[in-house]
Amino acid sequence: MSNAERVNTVAFVGLGMMGGPMAENLLKKGHPLVVFDIDQAKVRQFVERGARAATGPADAARQLSARVLGTAAILDDRQRRWRRPR
Repeated sequence: MSNAERVNTVAFVGLGMMGGPMAENLLKKGHPLVVFDIDQAKVRQFVERGARAATGPADAARQLSARVLGTAAILDDRQRRWRRPR
């Protein structure tokens, strides 16, 4: 992948209730998209429409310039930089 392609590519790690619709909107607008989710059926749905599949979060990060984390489920408490208000 060239640097020009990487600059315009967005990756989504997590294609659930929040990440899925956001990724869908970007794909509809023609943005290059890299996706990863633990549910491979969700990944396949995006790949069938032109997205590239990543093998994991690190692979997704290597293919892009912007990062969107659709779910915090893959992070443990030590990795989170924010906390939900109580």
